[in-house]
Amino acid sequence: MMQELRADSVSIDFLRQSLAVDNAMIIGSPTTILVKLKCQYQLYRQQQFLAHVDTGALPYELVKNNIAILANTIAPQLRAFIAEASV
Repeated sequence: MMQELRADSVSIDFLRQSLAVDNAMIIGSPTTILVKLKCQYQLYRQQQFLAHVDTGALPYELVKNNIAILANTIAPQLRAFIAEASV
């Protein structure tokens, strides 16, 4: 995808850095994403999250699956975390 958008590829170091908890890119496993969003919430107390799931390079089924994971796995756990943090 990055080759199509920028005419070059992304280094493995960039990808590794993107997985760090303090990196704003929301990529990784559902657990990694949840940890990142919890960290961001603790820092900023934001009330909304807008996810840009794809730029057109992924097949529809993968995009659909990613949205389902965000909605059915990550969001409920994040809502519970926020509710508990608000007490």
